[in-house]
Amino acid sequence: MTTAGPNPPPPQHPGTPWPGSAGPPPAARYGPEAYQGRPARPSAWSGARIAAVLVGILLALFGLGAFGTGLALGFFHVVARDDGYVTSPGEHVTSEGYAVLLGDAEVNTVGMPVDWPQRIVGDVRVRAESLDGGEIFVGIAPAFEAHRYLDGVHHHEVGDSPRWSVEHDGGEPAGPPEGEDFWREEAAGPGVQTLEVDELTTGRWALVVMSPDAEPGIDARVDVGATLPWLPWATVAALVIGLLALAGAVALIVSAARGARGGPPGAAPHGPVPYGAPAAPPGGPARPNL
Repeated sequence: MTTAGPNPPPPQHPGTPWPGSAGPPPAARYGPEAYQGRPARPSAWSGARIAAVLVGILLALFGLGAFGTGLALGFFHVVARDDGYVTSPGEHVTSEGYAVLLGDAEVNTVGMPVDWPQRIVGDVRVRAESLDGGEIFVGIAPAFEAHRYLDGVHHHEVGDSPRWSVEHDGGEPAGPPEGEDFWREEAAGPGVQTLEVDELTTGRWALVVMSPDAEPGIDARVDVGATLPWLPWATVAALVIGLLALAGAVALIVSAARGARGGPPGAAPHGPVPYGAPAAPPGGPARPNL
């Protein structure tokens, strides 16, 4: 006599309740059967969203650069401006000779509109003060005239940096500086002496500091300033452009991130089929058990 074994459980489709148990076995709940019939979910980060993020990053970098430039220009406009002039730090000049020649500055306005130097640089101011309490002379002259006047005279020549200084040996000048007629602007006396140049012309110009009576020994402080009429407008423009670029960058990046979080349009929720819900087999929709 043959003893029949226990009847096998009826076949079940994934997602249908398991007879006589509180739930499906782990393989049916978490295995491949739980995803049977579910299409692969497309990536939420499309090419357009990735491109939007990259453009946003580049726009943010540009905005930071423009905003930083605006802050730097604003610093010069507010902090470095003295009585309307953006002024350089004072430079201490000394010499045991008769004069200090502060390097040649070339102004080239050839081919430019007549008023462009005035628009770009504005008015120029030079101040000199004797630090030993005596009188001081300061003058601006064509470079070749200044070199001719100091040729053979014991003096110091200072370049663009105070570290670059050359001492020229020689004797005393032929006469006091105030007796020469080649100075474009000049000032002499005790305390702070100021020169103002309201129009720059083409040429090479030199600044000379010495004693009014052509005595040896120079110990003075010199600074140079310019009005720079374009500076406030450039400051505001750089700040506004920087803020607009940063705002656009944030909008692009946030919009792309929100769209990616919401998933692609029409995408079904991704995950296992809930226990007890019918799932479509590979061959088509689920059929009811008979």
